[in-house]
Amino acid sequence: MQGRQHPFIVPPRQYFHCDRCPRYFKTPDALDAHRQNTKKHDVETSPYLIFNGTEYVCTLCDRGFNSKQALYLHCASTSRHVWCARCERVFVTAAALDTHIAQSAKHNACNECLGARPDFEEPGDLVAHMAAEHFYCAGCDVFLGSDAELLVHDRYYHFICDICREYFSKDTDLRAHRQTHQPRNMPCIGCERTFRSFSAVLVHIESGMCKGGLSAAWLNDTAYQYPLRVDYTAVEETGEWRYKCPGCLAEFHNLACMYQHVERVPACSHHASPTGCLDLLRVHMASSVC
Repeated sequence: MQGRQHPFIVPPRQYFHCDRCPRYFKTPDALDAHRQNTKKHDVETSPYLIFNGTEYVCTLCDRGFNSKQALYLHCASTSRHVWCARCERVFVTAAALDTHIAQSAKHNACNECLGARPDFEEPGDLVAHMAAEHFYCAGCDVFLGSDAELLVHDRYYHFICDICREYFSKDTDLRAHRQTHQPRNMPCIGCERTFRSFSAVLVHIESGMCKGGLSAAWLNDTAYQYPLRVDYTAVEETGEWRYKCPGCLAEFHNLACMYQHVERVPACSHHASPTGCLDLLRVHMASSVC
């Protein structure tokens, strides 16, 4: 029968191969122990740096050393060859090192800078450098004439934070991020704590952390008694009700989620703006606190 193994056929034994030498091992633990304890794997496998069983040798200089650290210190300080400290590799010429830097995934060098090219450990650091120094948009693969032109381009074609220049994949993520730059000047309607947004105030109250005694139950009662509740509540066939966005009619289990939604979705945000029904609800709840 296809898909099932015959009960009398012994499955083949699985072996684990060392990628640095031709040895095989029965278990992953045995392979790991081999890799950690075999000095032959301590240095780069190349004609230039070897371990001969007794000492670490630089074949370019025909010099031996008692430790790997001493060998690497020699490679970094000698003028007879060039050294890549990040990859711990030695090269015969500067041109060979340049080729290595250009082709290696561990290097992120700027090809636009004249003279000594800055080389970054992370690709994101190179992208940030290209934008700041060369006005380059990596997403569009285009150079702009100035930082101001790059910012205009980013605002038009991408979702970028004007303050920290961080990029986002969609507008809702950008709007949520922008709140992290807002000052904490939104007071809780029940205690002295302040927050960056009214939705954060509601999260604080619904979590039971408000020292003024406000709770999720109080919020729900106050919101449902407000005359404009028809704009932001939906009654189900069972008689239960939920909050809904006045714009897109998306439903939510609590006030905090509804306010987070309108704070982040541009098409619905005007409902939380001055004179919007959700801003009027906010004012009503603040005035209802005894």
